[in-house]
Amino acid sequence: IELTNEDGIDIGNKIREYNPSCKIIMETGHEERYKDAFRIRAIRFMTKPFQNEEVYDALKAASQVKIGNKEIEVYRERQKLYIKIIDISYVEAYTGYVIIVIGNKHCRKDITLYEIKKSLDSRFFFQINRQYVINMNLIENIKKNRVRIAGEKMIVSRRRIAEFEKCYMKFDLEYRRLL
Repeated sequence: IELTNEDGIDIGNKIREYNPSCKIIMETGHEERYKDAFRIRAIRFMTKPFQNEEVYDALKAASQVKIGNKEIEVYRERQKLYIKIIDISYVEAYTGYVIIVIGNKHCRKDITLYEIKKSLDSRFFFQINRQYVINMNLIENIKKNRVRIAGEKMIVSRRRIAEFEKCYMKFDLEYRRLL
């Protein structure tokens, strides 16, 4: 945070203006500055003296930011498209193919739900029932065993509700800020 000519928080603000998705790790001997680190959305705040494990954890967290940037091939109106996994709202299973919903657009891929699920990042995708896999980052509302995503209401199956709640909480606490 303390630099020769500028303050690290000011530099963090400039970085945010130039590149809002940049992942910032703050390191300082001034623990009282942690609130400033939150204001610039730092993903970690480390204090001196650094512990090897703390540095490793911070770098690991920064490397996880690439989740969802992988692209997959889909078809929309017989046109081949490549979409980022992070943009998928949900995937709906049909016999022998899936419909991939991105906002209000529907694309098709000739693959089973089981197969496409393997290519989705389990840190933010969850299969709520036999028919749907959803992007937890795009959930609009949750009420009991129902979720709303991309304007659609879906039911989380009874046998998956406890696991869904656990995964959603983990996603919310650990991964949402990385997206």
